[in-house]
Amino acid sequence: MKYNLQITLVLILIFIFSQVVGLGLANASIKELKILETGEKIITYSTIPVERPETTGFESLLFILIGIAFATGLFLLIVRFRLYRLWKLWFFFAVLLTMWISFSIVMGQIEAFIVALVIASVKVFRPNPIVHNIAEVLVYSGIVLLLFPMFDVIWVVALLLVISVYDFLAVFKTGHMVSMAKFSMRTKLFPGISLPIQGSKKEAAISGQKIMKANKTGEAEEKQYQAAILGGGDITFPMLFSSVVMQDLFRNGFDKLTSLNFSLVITATSAASLLLLLLLARKGKFYPAMPFITAGSLIGYGIIFALTGRLGV
Repeated sequence: MKYNLQITLVLILIFIFSQVVGLGLANASIKELKILETGEKIITYSTIPVERPETTGFESLLFILIGIAFATGLFLLIVRFRLYRLWKLWFFFAVLLTMWISFSIVMGQIEAFIVALVIASVKVFRPNPIVHNIAEVLVYSGIVLLLFPMFDVIWVVALLLVISVYDFLAVFKTGHMVSMAKFSMRTKLFPGISLPIQGSKKEAAISGQKIMKANKTGEAEEKQYQAAILGGGDITFPMLFSSVVMQDLFRNGFDKLTSLNFSLVITATSAASLLLLLLLARKGKFYPAMPFITAGSLIGYGIIFALTGRLGV
């Protein structure tokens, strides 16, 4: 078991909570279904602070993959040259923007921006585990709210498969995913869930690893402490998948509540697959979670298809 049972269960509960929040906001953002004279079905959505990319199908898949490649390349440059201030600035604006999107679904955009600004400022400049993890949930939801109208089920499945292969290679072959995780933890700005399990609660780091923590002057000092972590992508991609499935169910005649309830099956099966990974994993080792989560998500979709007879196209 990678972590003790209590920490493992807390991670799973946070994962489930994140999925439910994200699905709920995605469901709330869906307004109505319009059927054109041509028979084409168009869904309208709530307005968000940024304009969604107008892509569909393979273009949406390509858009995401190019974005991931660009962000990864930039992040690796930041890691290589230890550009702590640039990372903090990038992280702050990413958190602010995505939380602004999330809050805009339930309140006015000005109010949403103010709330997002306050939380993002505390998260980045006065970090603590509670604010960090609550904000992360809203960050993933904001990403999904931006992206899920761009996809149908077939292409989001393709995305899950590609990301799973990438996650495997990035952990076990190139190792750059591990390097990026360690760097972000040194700055106390980890893009994912982090639960301190030893040492300072404000300074959680990779479980069982000695790391170098940057002090205020930018110099490094060695310190050892532990945390249970779960990368942001491991939460975002299953949330995106279940939101697209929910959208597809709504497009095919189910009401919003029924579509939401069916999609929660994916939350259950992906959480079960993540739990299996955490139970099988060894302490102090890094593992790619997406292959497990993708398998669980696809099993959930298979159950939904068996129950509804609806295959997204």
